[in-house]
Amino acid sequence: MSYSFDTKKLIEHWYNNGTDNLNNAKKNSNSEEGNCYYFDAFISYWICFNAIYSGIDGYASKSEKEQIKEFFRRNNRVFHDATFVKTHQAFEYFKNHTIENLKPDMEIKNTADYRVKLSNKDQSVPNLIKVMIDCIYIVRCNLFHGRKMPMDDKDFFVVRYSADFMHDFLKFYIPKQFRDIKI
Repeated sequence: MSYSFDTKKLIEHWYNNGTDNLNNAKKNSNSEEGNCYYFDAFISYWICFNAIYSGIDGYASKSEKEQIKEFFRRNNRVFHDATFVKTHQAFEYFKNHTIENLKPDMEIKNTADYRVKLSNKDQSVPNLIKVMIDCIYIVRCNLFHGRKMPMDDKDFFVVRYSADFMHDFLKFYIPKQFRDIKI
């Protein structure tokens, strides 16, 4: 896969913006401002990831879900040693909580089936990461379509764990694929 200079700059910018917001969230924890920073971090990380998966040749015209599926098909080998996923707080959170998909026209109604997959000890690490991203995609849809609020405890925790996971996922992936991006 080759990415344009502009796309690489977008990836670098949105990852670093997400990290700045995540750091601000941790400095301002237990406040409305801190909660908002987690939401901003998550949005930044998702935009960064979007620049990565939508940059795959020939897939710009495909649906977002198809682009993500193709991203994991092409990058499966990259994630074999990404063992951080099994001990990540977000992994435990999504394994134990069902997230409802609040967008009515979506095929996947909630994360119940994903919870079963996350609980299966025989899942490969790359597949666990894909399932985590599938869960987080539902969070993304809920947030981007206006259904998550920073001061609602349930919403806050799901977005916080999603932001933390996206940070670690991208921190693992970007240096392996983009040696010229500074994160």
